[in-house]
Order: sequence, then C-alpha cells, then structure tokens
Amino acid sequence: MMKKLKVNGEMVRKEREKRAWTQEELSERSQLGVRTLRRLEAGFASMETLRRVTEALDLAPEDALPSPPGIKDEDSIVSRLQMDQLTIEMSVDWLPEMDALCERISSVRRHIASELGLVMPGVRLRDNLTLQPGEYRILIRELPAGQGRVPPGAVLVVGKELGGFPGERTSDPTYGMPAVWTAPEERSRAEAAGCMVFTPISVLCTHLTYLVRVHASRLLGVEEVHFLLNKLGRPQLLEEVVPKRISLLTLQGVLVKLLEEGLPIRDLSLILETLGAAEAETVADLTEVARRALKYLISHLYADAARQVLGLVLDSDTLELPVQAGQPQGHEPLVIVSPESRRDWRARLPADWVVLSTDEIAPGYTVVPVKV
Repeated sequence: MMKKLKVNGEMVRKEREKRAWTQEELSERSQLGVRTLRRLEAGFASMETLRRVTEALDLAPEDALPSPPGIKDEDSIVSRLQMDQLTIEMSVDWLPEMDALCERISSVRRHIASELGLVMPGVRLRDNLTLQPGEYRILIRELPAGQGRVPPGAVLVVGKELGGFPGERTSDPTYGMPAVWTAPEERSRAEAAGCMVFTPISVLCTHLTYLVRVHASRLLGVEEVHFLLNKLGRPQLLEEVVPKRISLLTLQGVLVKLLEEGLPIRDLSLILETLGAAEAETVADLTEVARRALKYLISHLYADAARQVLGLVLDSDTLELPVQAGQPQGHEPLVIVSPESRRDWRARLPADWVVLSTDEIAPGYTVVPVKV
C-alpha cells in the first residue's frame, strides 16, 4: 500500500479554483480519479498523486506540503483573508448526496458559461451543524443569498393541481411557486398531471443557478475578466483594445453593468471591438455604447415569437413614473425610451424593470406599445 502523506489540501483547492477548474477538470488534467482528488483536498495523498496534481497546477510538490511549524499561525491568518465567492452550507444528512451534487454543480457551471459568458467560480461545500435536517444555505461572497429545506426521501412537485398529492405543502424555494413535498412513488402520477417534479439535488441546483444569474455582476472581478480575455483566442484584438484603448478595470466595470441588467457577456469580441472604437471614456457612457452594439441580442431576449417587443413607450418629457405597465402575463415590466434618456429612466425605475432605448431595437423587430 502506498504511504499517505499529510498535504495542504486547502492550498491545492484554492489553486484549482483560481484557475476556475472543477475537480472533474483537474481530474482530466492530472489523469486521477475525482475521489482521489477529494481525498487530497481533504489533506491526504500518495506521493504519486501529489506529483501529478502539482504538475497539472504548475506547482512544485513541496508547495503542497504542510508549512513548517514556525509559520503555521501566519498561514492560518492569511488563509482567513481569502474569501469564498460561492459557498453551499448543508446539514449533515446531505453528505450521502455529495458525489452526485458535485456532478450537478459542474453542469450548472457549464450552463452559466453558455448562457451568460461568465465563468462561475468553484463552489465551496461544507456542512453546518446548526442547520436542521434537509436545510441548506447558499452564500455569495460569504453573505447569505438564499436558503431552503429538503425533507429526506421526498421529491418536490410544483404545479397548479396539488390537492391530490399527499405530503407537506410548501413553496418552491427558487420562485415561490406552490409546491408539495411528496413520496418519490408519486412522480409518475405528478408528471401525468402536468406537474414538474424535482429531486432534492435538482431543487438545490435550480436555486443555485437562479442566484448566480441574479448576482452574476458580484462574481465578475478583474481577475475573472483577465481569465476571460486569456481564453478569448483573439490576441490581435486584445493588443489593440486592452489596455491601449481601455483599461482592464474599465472593461470590468462595463461588463458588470451589462450583467446587472441581465445581459449576457458571451459576445466579448463584439463588446471589445465596440469599446475599442468608442469615443466615450466613462464606464457609464461606454456601457450605453456596448448596449447599442448588442441590439440584436437585446431584441432577441425581449421579443415574442413574432419578433415584436411589447413595452410601455415613454416620452422623454414624461415626468411621472408609470405605476402599472400593461405587460403580457409572465413578463417583467418593460419600457422603451429615447437613447438620451435611457440612463436616467434606468436610475428612476425599479431594478426589476427592463429599460430599453429605441437604438437597442434591431432591424427586423417591431415595437408594439402597450397601454398603462
């Protein structure tokens, strides 16, 4: 049997997350099993495992060994200065689901990358003995963002006709829809009735996906933008734009503003080309320029199947805020204003309202005014 070494698993985990790698990604790069990597990050590994992992991370093996006794206290203090961007705290009865949960979180990260163009940080999973059975909490930058409870051995049925299902009446923790926790044996009957059925892991990961979308702008720092640029594969474009035309910090500010209003940043090449040619200098002005360049994306996001954008059209001279916008059921309130006034209206209207300018409606799409 290979001798196990005591290793600095916490440091290895942080180095992995700095590169935005999941354990599965590191597994592929090091040609080691995921379970082996979990043991290493828990603090124990063979010398061969340590060699492969540190080679994949471009570290020396000795870097992952425990620090000498004289500097342990200092290392402990420094480690507490590092902030986890995403954390899930769970009651101990979640532990048997840990492997399956890690696989689903990897899927969530891929989905967020495809949808928003954002590399979702690695998720720190830890048990919390103060939580009741089935409870979980999701933290963003170590602050509570959402929580829920999953009764052991149950599935969540969401729908309109729930009276025929035995179990605990509740609300979906993500969207607040009426739901019931019931036995897994009720799944077929629930699906036949047109209801949605979620396993405990699906409930948690749906909640996580929603919160990452809502708080995406809080997860995009300068280091994350630098990572995106390195993966863009457009060296000539980068040479012309960053930092020659705009600084990395300014670019990060623009991307954050776009994410704050629910716009994906996947088309980073178009954003960079637009900002590189812009006369504007401030983050606020550059954001408006970038939005106009993304008009086809914006129109696609908010148009119906007939390529119609339904919204309340506001005159630039209007002083009173609309109280109720006659939006189709299931849509967020949407207003359309002049390019010159969009930023002012954005500041005046509630954060969950969509505020578009007429310059953000692409050719081929039609504005259909709705009445208050």
